[in-house]
Amino acid sequence: MACPMGYGVTFQGGDQPLPPPHFDEKDLDLDPAQNGVNKVQMYNGMTYGDYLQLDKLLNCQTMKSANDKKPVQDEHLFIIIHQAYELWFKQIIFDIDHVRTLLDNSIVDETKTLQIVSLLERTVRILRLLADQILILETMSPLDFVEFRKYLTTSSGFQSLQFRLLENKLGVHNDNRVKYNAQNYREAFNKTEDMNEVMLSEIEPSLFQLIERWLERTPGVMTDPEEDDELAGLCNDVDLVTLNKQNGEEAAPVEDAEDALKTVETAQTVDAGMAKINAAINGESKRKTKPKGFWPNFVDAINNFLEDMRLESEEEGLTEPQRKQALSEYEKTKMTFGTIISEVEHNKCIKKQERRLSHAALKGALMIYFYREMPRFSQPYQILTFLMDIDSLLQKWRYNHVMLVQRMLGSKQGTGGSSGYLYLRTTVSDRYKVFLDLFNLSTWLIPRKYIPALSPRMVRTLSHHANMNIRYG
Repeated sequence: MACPMGYGVTFQGGDQPLPPPHFDEKDLDLDPAQNGVNKVQMYNGMTYGDYLQLDKLLNCQTMKSANDKKPVQDEHLFIIIHQAYELWFKQIIFDIDHVRTLLDNSIVDETKTLQIVSLLERTVRILRLLADQILILETMSPLDFVEFRKYLTTSSGFQSLQFRLLENKLGVHNDNRVKYNAQNYREAFNKTEDMNEVMLSEIEPSLFQLIERWLERTPGVMTDPEEDDELAGLCNDVDLVTLNKQNGEEAAPVEDAEDALKTVETAQTVDAGMAKINAAINGESKRKTKPKGFWPNFVDAINNFLEDMRLESEEEGLTEPQRKQALSEYEKTKMTFGTIISEVEHNKCIKKQERRLSHAALKGALMIYFYREMPRFSQPYQILTFLMDIDSLLQKWRYNHVMLVQRMLGSKQGTGGSSGYLYLRTTVSDRYKVFLDLFNLSTWLIPRKYIPALSPRMVRTLSHHANMNIRYG
């Protein structure tokens, strides 16, 4: 076989092969690649092993079978795999906690969204690795597992504190959890500090709740931005004053308007904006009706789409079965859209646990979906996509785990006392999907020709990023 470096190969025009290179130790002093120093030796400093505390990390793989003088080789793999899982869970929790910190503000700094995107993407990549890591564990045969399974005694993967914390921090709803041996999942933890961590993770704002609040503040959902870009960023108090006035209601209390005035001053709004606020204070604002935002225009677009569907079902030339099928599809589509157009119907779906996002948050998510090509919505769309990826990969991990358990145990009882495979397969369902509503957004997408065009002001608003020191209504 020829040398891949070309040594010993003859070239055109020559009958002698190329000799291998000759190295002389004297030439090492002239080699720039060797021009360095051993800092550890020079400074007696920290080593790679010291920094990573490898003396602890690599000495915590205690094989119970070896202690019993009957070592089973695959037990070492079993330990390594699960310790690696716990290390990656720790990293995911670390990153998700930081994302939650960035989102846990009444006003989210848009300059931080790229950081949120990066952290969520990292989480996705780690989860993809963890889902595939089970494939390595499958190299262990069921018979080999049986050899050391008795040494696990009552320990079980269900007792993974970090996995339960991760579920809670993401936003798994307690009412959706499958009971473990007819008990609450908390009963698996008997240490006070573990129980305290679990309880804290339940009451802290989850990623789902923070994403919901963030989506509820999507700019331009109900009304278009004002003509003046600066004034478009007035806080919701100002919007409330003007909306009440335009609807013929009484002017807002003076103290509310004065608070709005402070916001205007902080934002350094132009004189025209100041005049409008003063008019609101005096009860004399006579502004024109605001241009409609995304949602009212989207509802109009839905009605146009549905009307075209109805007309198609009445076209001449259709057979009676075709007409019935087209009319049935129209009625089903109309009913489906009716559940998002009406907030009352949407809330009924939430009560039945068919949805979780608030009506306002769902509107914001749909707007981001339709106009994801706009610069200001580009990163929010990536965030929504990565959230679905996280849900999908956790489901994939659960499924891979279920298949592994069935292969290794069949229908045996789990080491922790559960029904094993029978219990685990009940966890592979939509009830454990945190962001199920994002998956279902496709239900309400309409053909591009019906998508409402953005007004020039809205295009301007969505064409640049803001630091969100100003809140859009």
